[in-house]
Amino acid sequence: MILVIGLEQIIDFKNVEERGNTMVSPPDNSEAMIATLGVEPQVVTIALDFLLHQGKKINEVTVLYTNHPAIREALAILEEEFKPAVYPGISFHAKVISTAHGPVKDFQSEEELRGLLRTLY
Repeated sequence: MILVIGLEQIIDFKNVEERGNTMVSPPDNSEAMIATLGVEPQVVTIALDFLLHQGKKINEVTVLYTNHPAIREALAILEEEFKPAVYPGISFHAKVISTAHGPVKDFQSEEELRGLLRTLY
């Protein structure tokens, strides 16, 4: 799943745990990309490259992921891709999907799916 929205509509995930949901001000109509991460991190970068080629002004990418070993490996690869030399001016954030019982390893229950919705909203 990949979602591109204007920054006036995105939750600043960096501050969710510390101060509750805070909204970010949109600088110059920039957009954010939110993607779920699977075992193939190139899906995220291919989508980002396509959107940038289409003229989208993306300056923030947030990846939602489960706490599965294969997904964590994909996340490590993706974090390397988002070094400033590769995507200058685009900040990268990763947010693990969690429930009240901790990080979700895989979606096997309704509670784990609700964790995804809580992470998104």
